[in-house]
Formats: sequence, structure tokens, C-alpha cells
Amino acid sequence: MVKMIRLTILQKAWSKKKIENILDSRLADLTPKDIKDIIQRMIKEHLGWLVVWGGFFGGLLGFILSPVALNLI
Repeated sequence: MVKMIRLTILQKAWSKKKIENILDSRLADLTPKDIKDIIQRMIKEHLGWLVVWGGFFGGLLGFILSPVALNLI
């Protein structure tokens, strides 16, 4: 049982190192333009929702608080 656990731990460590080496070699092949394109694509994909929800909640707060600003309450 102990040998099986040690073997599993060694296999995981070996797999992690192998994945790390593959990623390092792929990153070394990228040019600065490739990296810039990847980052811009990620920002556009993930931060686009921030713009949408920011607009929604900003409009909602403006609608809710506009009577206060106009001294209607």
C-alpha cells in the first residue's frame, strides 16, 4: 500500500514536470506579438462582461438615486 502511494506521488510529480517543460518550450516559441495578441484576446473575452455589468449596475443605481439627486424624496 505504501509503495503504491509513493508510486502515485512520483507519477504526479513526473507528470507535473513534463507539463511544465512542454509549457516552457511553447512559451519560448512565442513572439512578443503573439503574447500581445493572446493577452488582448483574453482581456476582450473576460473584461467585456465587466463593461456590460458595470453599465447595467451604473444605470440601475442612477435610476434608483436620481430622485434623491433631484430632491424628489
